[in-house]
Amino acid sequence: GESSKPVAQESTGSSSSGSSSKKDGEFVASSASKSEGDSGSEVDGKGPWTLSSKRKVSVKEYNGALLVNIREYYVKDGKEMPGRKGIALNVDQWQKVFKNIEEINQKLGSKEEGQWSISRNRKASIREYSSKYMVDIREFYTKDGKEHPGSKGIMMPENQWAKFVQAASAINAMVVKLSKGEGE
Repeated sequence: GESSKPVAQESTGSSSSGSSSKKDGEFVASSASKSEGDSGSEVDGKGPWTLSSKRKVSVKEYNGALLVNIREYYVKDGKEMPGRKGIALNVDQWQKVFKNIEEINQKLGSKEEGQWSISRNRKASIREYSSKYMVDIREFYTKDGKEHPGSKGIMMPENQWAKFVQAASAINAMVVKLSKGEGE
């Protein structure tokens, strides 16, 4: 069956490291579809996408609405359960976060605080918290004419945000696919 893969033959002469990574790439591509359930690399596939040992991002329909759920989980009776820490974004809110990822990344990299509106009462922001810069996606409420952060939300340190960014294109592809309806 090698004659049916002319692509692999073209690049064999380039360099030994190039051809070996090509084989790895083919192996990864073929195994990615089978391993959608494990906690390995979820950059392609259906998720959930792991941010840390307790935190995951999933795309699911809930009461007829498609949601991107960024949440912390806990284990109860051997089963993983969604915790209270987290936030579920509708498609519109997700698109606003997704659209601003590069700008958020740049500001985070240069340790600048910033804020991006994702709905009337929800924001993505970079804030310094115990001398680390974090990306916070949160719902706010107004009390006495002042805006206050609510309990619905999640604060991601740089390493979790980096995993979120890595998974963002796959998350977005899933959102686009499911929001169009799987019948297409």
